[in-house]
Parts: sequence; C-alpha cells; structure tokens
Amino acid sequence: PYLPAEGCEGEGGCYWRARDVVWTPAWNQGGLEAELCFTAEDPLTGCEPAGQAPRSEVCVRAAVARCVYALQREQHLQEVAALFGTDWLNLYSMNPSLTAPDRLLHPGQLLNFGHNYSVVAGDTAANIAMRFGTSVE
Repeated sequence: PYLPAEGCEGEGGCYWRARDVVWTPAWNQGGLEAELCFTAEDPLTGCEPAGQAPRSEVCVRAAVARCVYALQREQHLQEVAALFGTDWLNLYSMNPSLTAPDRLLHPGQLLNFGHNYSVVAGDTAANIAMRFGTSVE
C-alpha cells in the first residue's frame, strides 16, 4: 500500500511503501554478527512526485545467538539433534520448556542445543569447565 511519508503531506507529496522482510539464519550461522542491507526500487512511471527517489536502501545490524536453533516447518527433535551431532534425548534435556519429547513443535520455536564438544585424551572436568566459562560445581 502507498502511505504518505512524514513531512510530505498535501497535494503532490511523496509516498512510501511498507514491506516486511524476514530473514532466517541457516542452522550453522550461530554467532554471526553482520550488517544486512536491503535495496528496494520501483520502476519509474512518470507520475512520481518531484524529488522522490525511485530507489532506497536500508541496512540493519544482525546478531545471531549461539547454541540456539529456530525450528523449521515439520522438524522433529531427532532431525535437529542429527544436525548438531547429538541425540534427541540430549536435546530434550537441554530444553525444559518441552513438556514431552513427542509434543508438537512449531516453526520458529527456539531450541537450546548447548556446546558441542568431544572429550579428548588428557581432558579433565576442570579444564573443560574452564574452556566453557563455568565450574565443575
């Protein structure tokens, strides 16, 4: 829809269009910090008010949380767990908001998947805890 822009009231004023843009980060983009820029352009018809630019750009800063995954349509715990190299029981235990493992999940629902770390020879509980900024208690 065309809407009058602020400061452009009256006959021959400028107009703007509203559009919603939705961006869903990929499953492996946790921790991403980036500037996302969107450009919109309307074809010139010759009927535009004087001084109205046919093109505009808007940039926004995006920060994607680490260790959190937004479910896609029709995904189940087993599928998400496989993405992160874990099992559904581990994923279920990290998400207390899930009341039952077979409960219907919905698109956009956020799941915590925690830190993925494989223990190697020489690891101790203390140095693993220190690595992730926590304690063994």
